[in-house]
Amino acid sequence: MIPVIRRDRSGQSSGSSESLSSSTGKVEREKFTDVVGNHRYQVNNLLDKLFKPREPSIIVKEACAMVGRELQYHVDTYNCEHFAIEMRYGKAESRQFNGKPGDLIEINRGPYKQWAVYIGENEVVHFGTEGVQSSGSSESLSSSKGKVKCEKFTDVVGNHRYQVNNLLDKTFEPREPSIIVKEACEMVGRELQYDLVKYSCEHFAIEMRYGKAESLQVCI
Repeated sequence: MIPVIRRDRSGQSSGSSESLSSSTGKVEREKFTDVVGNHRYQVNNLLDKLFKPREPSIIVKEACAMVGRELQYHVDTYNCEHFAIEMRYGKAESRQFNGKPGDLIEINRGPYKQWAVYIGENEVVHFGTEGVQSSGSSESLSSSKGKVKCEKFTDVVGNHRYQVNNLLDKTFEPREPSIIVKEACEMVGRELQYDLVKYSCEHFAIEMRYGKAESLQVCI
């Protein structure tokens, strides 16, 4: 038997449209075969390279102790993936992503932000200088050469928090997703002058979505 977290009303997975709003979920203990049913599955200790897993005995003990608990369930802040990862590593994380092609992704790297354009199929296009990912790092304060890259969404995000943030949708009309994706992909491999004030990763991402290079970040 294994503990799983389910929503009270539907029991659906965290990626379903019904689970986008917050509701109450419950931790249950069930047979592995009953949970899997006729669906495909795999063992995926997805964060073992980032975090040290806790001792198996501790994982099992704490998971079993949670059985019967009712928790607030939300696809973004605490879903079944958050629960499973918290049991294994001691911290609630999620690598699920419900963004759409053309969305802007804001990645929180401590005091600084990195921006990327989601193009679908777990890939993003982003702009930065070699070895410097955050637009506000001290190395990027002075102008230098930067390059536009296409990489896996999960590789770019790493273990940092992120969110979809189409921050200027109320100010400018976004371009069609197909145009955003097409132009972002055409920029891959291009070397551009990188400057925190004049053209950073945020300028690039906003330019792809709205057709004009803007930045709302403040240089302190």
